[in-house]
Amino acid sequence: MKREEKNLISLQKILEYATQEFAQRGYGLSSVNTICNTGGISKGILYHYFKDKDELYLSCLKTCFERLTAFLREEATDIQGSVDECLERYFNARLIFLRKILSYAPCFVRQLLRRLSI
Repeated sequence: MKREEKNLISLQKILEYATQEFAQRGYGLSSVNTICNTGGISKGILYHYFKDKDELYLSCLKTCFERLTAFLREEATDIQGSVDECLERYFNARLIFLRKILSYAPCFVRQLLRRLSI
């Protein structure tokens, strides 16, 4: 396996376990130590990719929103009908995505609620 492939696998593994930790405990109670222990990831590798917990959290959120956006683009290719029908299909697609990838749901919802309270 090439070095680039190993790096990509390591990065994906970090993001997967970090997303799970942030989803379960929220940002404040989450722990880099738990992410590393649960995923069998060395702290050195984690800090090679991310300077701190903040950057890791933001990267998890970015990944979540990128995947959601890609999913919605696929689902929205043939949206037709009234505004109400289009909105209903859009919101249903979001729910389908979040149910399919449950680890994203808590992170997404926390950020959404945080934005609404500003």
